[in-house]
Amino acid sequence: MRRKSLSTKMALMLITVMLCLFVAVSALFTYSTLKTVEDSIRSQAVTTADYLASRVDGDKYKKILEEPVESDTYWELRDKFVNALDSTGVLYLYTLKADTKSVEIMIDGFPKGAEGAATIGQKTTVTTFEDVSSVLQGNSVSTKVINDPEFGRYLSAFSPIRDSKGDVVGILAVDIAAENVVGIQNNLLKTTIPLVAIIFLVIILVLTTIFYIYTKRTLAPLTVVSEALGDFAEGKWTVASQKVEGIKFRSENEISALAKLFMASHEQLSAVMNEMTSHSTQVLRSSKQLFETIEMTTDNNSSINKSMVELAAGSAKSLQHSEDSVTALEQMSIGIQRIADSGNKMSNTSNDVTIFISKGHEESKRVVKQITDVQEMVHQTVEKVEELSGQSKQIQEITSVMTNIAEQTNLLALNAAIEAARAGESGKGFAVVADEVRRLAEQSKQSAEEIRALIDNFEQVTNDVSDVMVATSTKVTEGTEAVQKIGEMLEQVVGTISQINLEIQDTSAITEEMSAGSEEILAAFENIKGFASDAAKQTVEVASSTEEQTNAMGSLEKMSDELQKVAYSLSELIDKFE
Repeated sequence: MRRKSLSTKMALMLITVMLCLFVAVSALFTYSTLKTVEDSIRSQAVTTADYLASRVDGDKYKKILEEPVESDTYWELRDKFVNALDSTGVLYLYTLKADTKSVEIMIDGFPKGAEGAATIGQKTTVTTFEDVSSVLQGNSVSTKVINDPEFGRYLSAFSPIRDSKGDVVGILAVDIAAENVVGIQNNLLKTTIPLVAIIFLVIILVLTTIFYIYTKRTLAPLTVVSEALGDFAEGKWTVASQKVEGIKFRSENEISALAKLFMASHEQLSAVMNEMTSHSTQVLRSSKQLFETIEMTTDNNSSINKSMVELAAGSAKSLQHSEDSVTALEQMSIGIQRIADSGNKMSNTSNDVTIFISKGHEESKRVVKQITDVQEMVHQTVEKVEELSGQSKQIQEITSVMTNIAEQTNLLALNAAIEAARAGESGKGFAVVADEVRRLAEQSKQSAEEIRALIDNFEQVTNDVSDVMVATSTKVTEGTEAVQKIGEMLEQVVGTISQINLEIQDTSAITEEMSAGSEEILAAFENIKGFASDAAKQTVEVASSTEEQTNAMGSLEKMSDELQKVAYSLSELIDKFE
């Protein structure tokens, strides 16, 4: 259903008011016309009564009142009344005697013997003392039109009869037919009411046309504002902007002030929407960068975890070699004891011992090389952990930027809500949009804070891993030095065995030295075994920490994905406004 414009409604209201005014004026004019005609007839009746009363001899009439009989004087005055009745054309002519108790007819104006003529002292049935009381004071009065079933419509006029002294001695009454009054009133109304109606209708049409044109021009900006608000509610921001910019003001009034306020609000909202679009784009770009950084960090963690698994396997292998070396030294110690027990057999077995010790020396060199490789891998792991820590700081900077953007977006949404509240009813639709933007900004800020907390935890874990790796590197260095010392000892053992071959006579002394040396070597290899065992345990711990770091990066990746979804939602919400 098409809505009527405000100017049309106001024009219809003006027509209604003018029609009501026309009805009221017509009623007032009719009443005034009827009253004027009636007052004119009453005035004529009073004039006639005054004229006839002035023709009555008051002194003679006073005698009749003193002796109310049909005397010659009575008939003389009555004959004059009959003549006056014929000459004036009144309906009825008579005199009255009035007091507070009754009103009586004294002289009738009908001819003698006429049907319906009143007798002397006959009481009236219509006229009351209140009707003629002021006549006794010397005033002439008349009644309203009386509608009598017997005599028809008439009105009565009363005038005082005065004697030669000027005193009121009686009342002259005149009844005038009022049938003509109704005809005169109807004729007057028939001729004047249509003319007044035509004039009034012309005035109504002219005023309504002028008022409609004026209100339509005056309300034109309000119509454009209403259409622009409708377009804005439908998301047609560009169309609304074009309509608002095309508003023309013909005068300064409340409507133009409202339109200008709407234009100002529209400009501010446009600025806010542009800034929100810029921030949402920046949030989306930052979330994508964060997601890519997290993916790269996750890949690095996977590589580190794989390296630590390989390092753990190498540590286990080194531990096995250390155990083999200890076993060999134990066997060597047993052999030395046998040499001590049987010096005669030492010469025969010295070559075998020399070969065995040489193999042990080669094995120690191989252990030194493996430990050196482990140390290099630990150094590489420390460098990767430090690189990962640097990337964590970059992620922290990105989350700080995201937090600032979320706070600015929240502040802008709050300003937009305030402007929407100032706009009143026209700003409700946008108040809902501003509240949704503020909620998304708060979610973005919360997600950024959670990401920052995870990054802080991740940085703490990487620092712990770095400390462990540094300690592991120190232990590996100490193990390398110990194995090198073992190699040197093995070289001394080889020299000693050579001396045994040359100086068999010193077998006992050399055997004691070899026994002491073998015990020292065994103790050293026990230390190497402990170092290798500790290195294996620490490598397992590093691998476990790396796995925890990978899990943390997975959680961080999920939160980054949620942040990216929020950024997409914010961008789609802004894109609804064309």
